[in-house]
Amino acid sequence: MTTFANAAFNTVEDAGGARSLGERIAMNAAVLSHKVSPNDRENHLSVPQMVKIIRATDDYSMLYALCQDLGHMAVRVDVDGVTQPAIERMLTETIGHVGAFLNEVTTSVADGNVTGSELKRIDKELQDLIQGINVVRAMCAAMKPPRVGGK
Repeated sequence: MTTFANAAFNTVEDAGGARSLGERIAMNAAVLSHKVSPNDRENHLSVPQMVKIIRATDDYSMLYALCQDLGHMAVRVDVDGVTQPAIERMLTETIGHVGAFLNEVTTSVADGNVTGSELKRIDKELQDLIQGINVVRAMCAAMKPPRVGGK
């Protein structure tokens, strides 16, 4: 079973089961149950259904699992309350992530061998760094004035 299939099943279960979640997303409980069942090879969630479930549960594990299955990652970018001081604080935090990433790489390669757990720590620090960079960019974009008159 894929990581995504596990995440889909667990998301529905954690939300109170197919009957409870089905009512919240306007989907028949039996249909939802089949779509997330690890034993059902015929029925699967569509992307719009997955999005509806994520929004209803505020559980992003399906998105993260899908990315993991495909060798990618998803980064959440929140840009509420954008001010110059907020951007400066985020830049400072992101610089900290640069240091943490470089430290983890340096420590992990010191013996000439990188273990699986070391690579996971490197990946985690890299994800934190990338998220920080993306948040800074999104914050800058949020401060851009809206276009007026097609300019």
